[in-house]
Amino acid sequence: TTGEITLPNGTTLSYTGYDLDNDTANGLSMQSMSRTISGAATQGYPRIGTFAAYYGTNKYADQFIQAAFDNVDTAMDNGNAEFSKFTQFGTNKFIEVATLTMSSWMHIIIRMQDAVELCKSLRYSQKKVSEVPIWDNAVATYHGMGGAAGGTMGQLYHLANQYCAKFGTCQDGPGGTQGMAKANEKAYTHFNAGKQDLLDGKCDLAESSLHQAAVAMLIPLVQGLLYHAYELDLFKEQREVVQGEAAAFLHSVLPLVHFCSQGNAAMIYNQIKVGNGKLANFEAIKFSIEGQYECLGITCEDIGGVRDLSDPTTYQQSGFPCGAFNPGDTGGVGGGGDVIPDPAPIPVPSAPTSPGRQPTPWPTQDEVPTSTPTDPPSSVYQLIEYDDATEDGVTYALAIGLPLLSVLAVAFVVFRTYMKKKDSGKEFDSGETDGASPDDETQDDLKVENLQGEML
Repeated sequence: TTGEITLPNGTTLSYTGYDLDNDTANGLSMQSMSRTISGAATQGYPRIGTFAAYYGTNKYADQFIQAAFDNVDTAMDNGNAEFSKFTQFGTNKFIEVATLTMSSWMHIIIRMQDAVELCKSLRYSQKKVSEVPIWDNAVATYHGMGGAAGGTMGQLYHLANQYCAKFGTCQDGPGGTQGMAKANEKAYTHFNAGKQDLLDGKCDLAESSLHQAAVAMLIPLVQGLLYHAYELDLFKEQREVVQGEAAAFLHSVLPLVHFCSQGNAAMIYNQIKVGNGKLANFEAIKFSIEGQYECLGITCEDIGGVRDLSDPTTYQQSGFPCGAFNPGDTGGVGGGGDVIPDPAPIPVPSAPTSPGRQPTPWPTQDEVPTSTPTDPPSSVYQLIEYDDATEDGVTYALAIGLPLLSVLAVAFVVFRTYMKKKDSGKEFDSGETDGASPDDETQDDLKVENLQGEML
């Protein structure tokens, strides 16, 4: 391979005979990131343990992506993807996004954890030389190529900038829709603090910075899940590329949501899993994941709301942030939705609780099952199935809450249909149609039936 590379300062460098597989100095490839994940699962690292326990394998990222390449269904313990239902348009988009949100995301966290563990194992006189470059490698992978604004070749840094513009969580511009993502600002604050802690030999403080950086890195993943759910449901943008993108974000956060709440994880999965994208209900998904924010370590302010396309100082219909007042959906999708001024910082909502239930902390190393590629998760897996010892309380909450949510969802769909008919001057008993196609009405019916089936 021959060619030229132009550096940001305008300098042009030529290269000849470069072999991508053999001449990459750090030996890093997108697939090798998945292999890094596989190896780390045997070391008891907390977050990889949560993912490996849920999917039943520590090779989950590579297996998802390989299955998408082969257009075959996965065979995980939980959260499978039926890629046989997709054409190459859906699988290609899944691969593109999942490479970042599944492989690269976890690879970065693991490399930082490697640096922390090495710090703990070395004498003070040996510190700095070995672990700091590992930490730097993780941060460089997070940023990827591109300028300070996150250029087109960015990695997760660019992804965060992309979604902050959709949710009003950037540093500048009308409605917080321009500039660097606040999530990136948070991530880099903890990246820098962790590096300084490693330089000072303060391994425990570096590990704390790692945990905080991981939470900041989760923000664009949740935003991506919500945005594409909104596209599928309210924008009616249901092409396979959108479904594939939504599925990639789904599988990137699903084990963490499951750790917090099995019932809500199942709700979100059944709404957006491969093949079900056309039946997605944004309100149900939004409600289900917002209740897990405290457990995940994020806030309503971190996530923001779906900004209006024509006026970024307002929100799309039903796209307002959690904790914000909704003045009645006075606008329509894509044109002057919920007119809400930029809110003051929104307090973290109280997580739904059942009798005796306590908020679930992130897993600690002692609580995480370890596994090898051939061994199933250990019996400690039971520890993440429920987040309290009062099963009756959880059962009671599900028995009362889920049917109620189902009724509210059905009522919402009926009300929305009524308002459409009312706006066009027609009543339900007039025998006239409102211009919607039979397919649209059938789609709404299917969504209601699907939602009822999941909740009951």
